Amino acid sequence: MEIGTEEWIKKLEENYAFPCKIAFNLIKEHDDSVSIVSTVIKSKSKIENVKYSQARAATWTSQGSAVLSVKELSTALEYLKEVERLRSVWGFALRSNKGENHNGKNK
Repeated sequence: MEIGTEEWIKKLEENYAFPCKIAFNLIKEHDDSVSIVSTVIKSKSKIENVKYSQARAATWTSQGSAVLSVKELSTALEYLKEVERLRSVWGFALRSNKGENHNGKNK
């Protein structure tokens, strides 16, 4: 599914209840693949007070992760803008992949 398409935005709106706080994380798996994943932060804290433990994401197969950004987003279009911004900054890491997760284009 191509990022930003109507289908992609519809799926995004099905999976997230906007407005919400979302953390974007860069995940490196043991097979050396890298992806950007997002998770909802359920804390009622202000964005600037969100703790790392609330924002980080990892999988049981991950080798490491880094929090890239934490945002309070009101719409799917705001989410899309943040994903595009992060991909423009971190794209060099993603390009070395055979494929990307839901935030990118599957090959």
